[in-house]
Amino acid sequence: MKPLDINYYIDDETHEMQTLFTEFRPLGFATTSGEFVELNIQYLGENIVEDFEIADGVVISPDRYWFTRYEIQAESFSGRPIFGEIAVNWGGSMTEPEPRSRAPSMVTKLVWRFTF
Repeated sequence: MKPLDINYYIDDETHEMQTLFTEFRPLGFATTSGEFVELNIQYLGENIVEDFEIADGVVISPDRYWFTRYEIQAESFSGRPIFGEIAVNWGGSMTEPEPRSRAPSMVTKLVWRFTF
C-alpha cells in the first residue's frame, strides 16, 4: 500500500501540463487476513485548452482546474463466503474554474458466495 501516488502528464507539443493526479494516504492498512482500510486525499489538476463538452449542453471552458477530493475505502477478504466493500468520495468537481463541493458519493457491495 503506497502512501503517495503521483501521475503527471504533459502535452507532447506544448510541454505544458495536461493532467495531474496526486493521492496522499494518511491512513491505510491491510491485515494479514486480507482486509484493508484507506483514507485518501486527492489533489487533481486539468489543463483544458479548448471547449470540452462532457454531456449534452454541459461545456467546460478552457482554463486550469484544480480541486481536492477525499475518499474512504474499506474491504473485507473476498475469499470468504460473505464479504463486502464500501467506498465514499466527496469534494470538488470540475464544472467551473472555482470548483464547487459536491455531495458525497458512495459505492457499496455485499456478496454472499454459495459454494457446493
